[in-house]
Amino acid sequence: MRTTMSWMRVVAMAAGVVLVASACGGGSAEPQASASGEPVRGGTLRIAYNTDASTLDPARCGTESWQRCQAIFGTLLTRDPATGEVGPGMAESFTSDDGLVWTLVLRPGLTFTDGTPFDADAVVANWDRVRDPVVLSAARSTAEGMSWEVVDVRTVRVTLDTPNFRLPSALEETLGMIASPTALQERGPDFASQPVGAGPFVLQSWQRGTQMTLTRNAGYWDQPRPYVDELVISTIPADDQRVNALAAGEIDVMSTLVAEYATRAEEAGFVRQGLPPFGGTGLRMSWRTGALADPDVREAVARLVDTGQIRNAFFPDEPEPTTFSPVGSPYHDPAATFRAPDVARAQQLIDGYLTRTGQDAVRLTFKITAGVPILEQISQMLQAQLQRVRGLEMTIVPQEVGAYYGDVATGNYELLSVGVLGTDPDDLYDSYHTGQAQNTAGYSDAEVDAALDAARAAPDPAAADAFYAAAMRRLAATDALQPWFYISGWLLADESVQGIEPAGTYMTRPELIWLTISGFGPESDR
Repeated sequence: MRTTMSWMRVVAMAAGVVLVASACGGGSAEPQASASGEPVRGGTLRIAYNTDASTLDPARCGTESWQRCQAIFGTLLTRDPATGEVGPGMAESFTSDDGLVWTLVLRPGLTFTDGTPFDADAVVANWDRVRDPVVLSAARSTAEGMSWEVVDVRTVRVTLDTPNFRLPSALEETLGMIASPTALQERGPDFASQPVGAGPFVLQSWQRGTQMTLTRNAGYWDQPRPYVDELVISTIPADDQRVNALAAGEIDVMSTLVAEYATRAEEAGFVRQGLPPFGGTGLRMSWRTGALADPDVREAVARLVDTGQIRNAFFPDEPEPTTFSPVGSPYHDPAATFRAPDVARAQQLIDGYLTRTGQDAVRLTFKITAGVPILEQISQMLQAQLQRVRGLEMTIVPQEVGAYYGDVATGNYELLSVGVLGTDPDDLYDSYHTGQAQNTAGYSDAEVDAALDAARAAPDPAAADAFYAAAMRRLAATDALQPWFYISGWLLADESVQGIEPAGTYMTRPELIWLTISGFGPESDR
């Protein structure tokens, strides 16, 4: 049976042959004409997010960097938001008969913007680098279970240690961005700020923490895309400031995770698009550091987090997160419940720990990215909640973006504000399976490992669904994440912006977007 992967209900994996391939004639489908007519070329597209990228090294592009990295490198595979299917990108196909041996076929004639070939050797060179532990790539855990070989100039054969019917997801995310091997070698550490890819845009300038400017790659494979001549991505930390910038015509598109701002912008006449993922954002605890290595201390912290208070203060329009996924999500399970707040139980657990260890107090640090007002306010409320018991202290440590994500990548933290992001439950594997590179908290649970392993190996959609549900129930019960609101991302845009499609969490693929004639041209200063 030959099937494709679903994105909107991503647990629906196929039995038999898994196929990700382009239709006859090659190339991706042309976008549908909007009410404003056919796609048109020209203009400057201005997008604003709340944080800057920490790096433009494709081996290390995480959630906060994905938008910028995708614009520069493109991806081997892509997801269609309308159908939910994984399809071609830089690669025209990625196929397997058994989930163990996969064949990747690149599009013909691809080149990087430095003129060097984007071929099978380039893919292998990038994947070899991802597997190097020195690089600290989030994709290393996936790459370590793979071996690969060049078959010919356009073809790479991949062999897995164990069957994984979800592998194509990695090729549109962590393993999907390919850099020029020549530029990687020549530029060394400077490559992270001077990248060379084959994606739809080319980096022109980057003012850290403020703005990134990119221009159209005239040699991009998927002509006439990208449609805009210039892409400007700004960093505006506060949601209300981004809304004001959108209303003032200073930006064309913004993102938000807060329903209040999405509703406000929609009521003001802006276009609102979103894709609710599973999971939420909240507190993540290290399982390997200091007092938090003790399960009693972790439970005490979980018992002290009052998500209802945080929700009422900062996200009044959002439901309180009592289960791993919200009502209405395809992953909602009423049995996947988090611990209820219980200050008395928390005091008992802390007292017991201090008696056993002879310590006078448990002292924890909570690291956050500096300059995000709502996060600073939440951290202060969280500090007050945790310090309701005797013998527990929490210090807030604001960090600039690069330092923060460096500590996240190396596990140098005790408490973090972090989100379980994505529309694919297999993302849980990298974040929570024992020993995985992104599992920097050191979380380890045999039941979660077994469920996630079984889900990857299951060719039957219903079986995979059941295994992921079991993993989510156990994650909730073991304090893997203590969320204070469910993550639902929105893109808000001026009506002159056409072709905008959410592509994972609250990000979009800028090469698909065009501006109507009112958005640029002689009559505009843009």
